[in-house]
Amino acid sequence: SDYAGYDEDVVATALGCVTHLVALAAAYLDLPLRYSVRAACSRSVVRDEISQQAATRYPLYARGTDRGRFEYAVFLLNKNVEQLLHSQGLDIVTLRHTLPNLRQLLLLG
Repeated sequence: SDYAGYDEDVVATALGCVTHLVALAAAYLDLPLRYSVRAACSRSVVRDEISQQAATRYPLYARGTDRGRFEYAVFLLNKNVEQLLHSQGLDIVTLRHTLPNLRQLLLLG
């Protein structure tokens, strides 16, 4: 997703809300997420314990962090949304479109 031109704090808070919703949906569906999340409002993180990279925690906020790590965190969050959709037999709209995918999960899942 392209967040250029948007306030970093607003984006981080929105991603924190998405993270919380993903965690709640996973708990409701009794589905362990492939990439665990920690919802903490504008300082949420996602963990990648699958890859062989040294760092496993990726921030869902851009301020004060490496942009590549932030973008990878958003990618992992979107992969979790994809996992939730597939668990309900739904197809993903486009991996980069977080909110339309969540909408589909909530309305059709």
